Amino acid sequence: MCSSDLAYRAAVGISFVAAFTLMWGSLVQMTDVNPAAGLYFLVPVVGIVGAIVARLRPGGMARALLVTALAQCTVWVCVLIAAMARKTDLAAWTPPELRGYIGNAVTALLFTISAVLFHRASRGEAPAIAA
Repeated sequence: MCSSDLAYRAAVGISFVAAFTLMWGSLVQMTDVNPAAGLYFLVPVVGIVGAIVARLRPGGMARALLVTALAQCTVWVCVLIAAMARKTDLAAWTPPELRGYIGNAVTALLFTISAVLFHRASRGEAPAIAA
């Protein structure tokens, strides 16, 4: 197994872990603390559409996962702004809310790491031959 295969497999694994963690955490946040956390369910849709457009090729997947990470950060900021409008005092935020926001930042980081690994895998791929 060459290093580009290993990077590709690691990137796929990390992206699946990030998506599962995001969905699970968002479901918990949405039902318990913050209804706006339902917006996070749109982030994997961005990744799935990106993977379809990229046809699972490493270079395209790197771009798709980078866009997914940006979508994650955009939703994170929107939910954070909504929470700040609801509770202006940071001390009034509950520990589950804070854990949720930190967990979503970590998930965005995982999507970014996956994008970097896909980029590394793309450097080792043979150029595509146009048909």
